[in-house]
Amino acid sequence: MPSSASIGSLLNPIAEAQLGNQNPCLPNEEAKGIPQSQVNTNVMTINFEEIEKNNYRATGDPIRCERCMGYLSVDSKYDMGTKTWVCEFCGYPNILDLEEEDLPKHSIVTYVDPDQEVSNVPVVVASSNKVIFCIDISGSMSSSSQCRARVKYMRHQDHITRLESVKLAVDSQLKKLATDEPNTKVGLVVFSDEVKILGDDTVSDHTLSCDLSNYNEILEAAKKLAGKYLVRPISETLPEILRKLEEIDAQGTTALGPALLFSLGLILGQSGSKIILCTDGQANVGIGEVHYTDNRNAQEIYQGIAELALKEGISITLVSLVEEECRLDLLSPCASRTGGNVVKVNPENLEDDFAEFLNEKIIAFNCTIAIKLHCVMKFVTINSSDIGADPSVLVKELGNVVPTLAFTFEYALKSPEELKQNNIDIAKLKKLPFQVLLSYTGPDKRRYCKVISKTLEVTNDLEEAKKGIDVDILSIHSTKKTGDLALQGKIKEAQNVTILYRSLVKGDPEAENRYNRAVKPLEKAVKEETTTVAYSKGYRSDMLTVNVTRTQKFPTKKYKH
Repeated sequence: MPSSASIGSLLNPIAEAQLGNQNPCLPNEEAKGIPQSQVNTNVMTINFEEIEKNNYRATGDPIRCERCMGYLSVDSKYDMGTKTWVCEFCGYPNILDLEEEDLPKHSIVTYVDPDQEVSNVPVVVASSNKVIFCIDISGSMSSSSQCRARVKYMRHQDHITRLESVKLAVDSQLKKLATDEPNTKVGLVVFSDEVKILGDDTVSDHTLSCDLSNYNEILEAAKKLAGKYLVRPISETLPEILRKLEEIDAQGTTALGPALLFSLGLILGQSGSKIILCTDGQANVGIGEVHYTDNRNAQEIYQGIAELALKEGISITLVSLVEEECRLDLLSPCASRTGGNVVKVNPENLEDDFAEFLNEKIIAFNCTIAIKLHCVMKFVTINSSDIGADPSVLVKELGNVVPTLAFTFEYALKSPEELKQNNIDIAKLKKLPFQVLLSYTGPDKRRYCKVISKTLEVTNDLEEAKKGIDVDILSIHSTKKTGDLALQGKIKEAQNVTILYRSLVKGDPEAENRYNRAVKPLEKAVKEETTTVAYSKGYRSDMLTVNVTRTQKFPTKKYKH
């Protein structure tokens, strides 16, 4: 078993003992506790913060098995006398055409893609990035709630509107950017039944005059304006932007789709830039308009915006205010594919939430993950499209990645019929290998391939597998699985998931409390309401729509999974 602590933090099973990692559980007739068919302890997570660490660079190309394409690793068994390596995943004997000093010596090895041109490439400079606050100023943003404190932008004595809350949060972040990242170029795009970019003291406001139902016209209009707006740094434009922010009022309908595309068009080619969209309502004007029946066109629009932002290395964060329905299920790909967030918040907490979004930096662009299990194991997944002909291999496009991103997966022993094809006696298996391949573009625009390998001892005793459970990983996976099932309309199954996983920490008051804090809010929404309403209650829809979760050790008001 690898001794590297960094691997332990990167590829963690659901439970982790003090001196090693949770043993995969292979059930047999004497397995104790809850049946494997009901609750599965074989869950692992990948913490992408480690992409920035453990950067051991290997020379040459990675060596792969001729049969299953597994990678030669530090855990591989090889004979340099006969120059052979018996693949730990499929048992195939491979010929090694390399010297001993070229063998992998680390559990995490990074290769520069040999097919990628790496010379004379531009480097992403964070301080020169652009940020667009895309703000909904439709009529519903004038709705107010009681506010005890008297704060800036409030026009009423004891009530604050949603738009005033947004103004307050944006005001705070503009000032913070001017102090901490003074070279950042910031723009304000506002939308109701029309879309407008607000100018500074050198350029006037501009209202989009093209057809808001024409995708190409909107994009071309934005490109033509890109050289006029977001040119000067926030250190120079702050006073005028704050004045413009104070002047905006709420009225009209919601041209959300046109505003989002227009914002993206203004910063094309600015890798590492951000769009923060704040809204409280459904799109009902122009492209991306939401209908009560067929929304295939709207879905295609937002997927197209997501793919364009992904290609350009631009993240989109969608902030929706509580108690309003704005179909985050349609909008969420814009965030989950680009390294942004989708979150429902209370207007009173907007200031803190905006600060968090602005602090997140993309650490990997256009990232694809491939995970390989031993041939006796298979993935247990709701999204079958991630699994090809080999059930032991999972491949998924993650898009842009931020440090707080985590990916969980669940695996299990193949059926007796499937095992016959492998001709392996599982009773003789004492260890199982795992391997993760991350293919991504770094902030320096170079293409990287990172191979992460791990070998774990196995057990067929569920009670042994439950020892030292990592509650944070347990709650992340439980929440993700609950959300995925709920989105498919499998409400009863979704309700059962958190109950079953709670049984793994039963009897440990501290662990039960931490687990409940993480899963109770989504569990309650699924129990009491429809999936659509669960969205409007604010549970991270990037987590709910794809097998990607965002981690936070002890979730409280926001459930950042």
